[in-house]
Amino acid sequence: MEIVEKTKETAISVFPISALVALLGLTVADLPHALVAWFLAGSVLVVIGLSLFLMGVDLGISRVGERCGAALTARKSALLMAAVAFAIGVVVTAAEPDIQVFGGQVAGAFSNIAKGDVVFSISMGVGVFLSLGVLRTVLGVPLKAALLVFYAAALAMLAFSPRAMAGVAFDSGGATTGPLTVPFILALGLGVSAVRADRDGGFGLTGIASAGPLVAMLAYAMLKGGAAAEVAAETSEAG
Repeated sequence: MEIVEKTKETAISVFPISALVALLGLTVADLPHALVAWFLAGSVLVVIGLSLFLMGVDLGISRVGERCGAALTARKSALLMAAVAFAIGVVVTAAEPDIQVFGGQVAGAFSNIAKGDVVFSISMGVGVFLSLGVLRTVLGVPLKAALLVFYAAALAMLAFSPRAMAGVAFDSGGATTGPLTVPFILALGLGVSAVRADRDGGFGLTGIASAGPLVAMLAYAMLKGGAAAEVAAETSEAG
């Protein structure tokens, strides 16, 4: 059965990490045994939840994403493709659990940054760059050229952003590669590239979409102006 295979895959990924953390908790960290037991119980629940989630991804998200991508390409409307890709990127990213956690952590670290602002900025960044990535696939623009332009722009923006936000901006790109966003982006890319001769043209879409949060968070820090400088001051005092 498919659920059995998914459970095996998830268990192989989760249990070695859980065992290592539990070992460190009982030895180096000397945590209470009850806390370690709760952690191991939580790990079992994680395996069950992820197995059901991944099964749902295969049955629903992946198939819908591929068909949406193929249907959009068949319409031969670049504007429609860009608009739908943008909407999908914003909605899926905003629903991503990793982004919600990341936004809460950033808001907790910096008193003048709201969680909603972080989630909104990252979602908009993914939406815009997902649109650009889909258009790149359709137009046949080389992936290396697109990545060079996007990440060069991000690096240039670093010169005008507060140092305290640089790490946050780069971490925001990694936070988007969660279990909800990536399967849909990959499926959408494969669906778009299905009508092209090179079936691998859809790959690289996740890399392009991940540049969106980086650029968006740097732009947010620059637009925040005085508040961004305040963030930098707070970080310097903490250091």
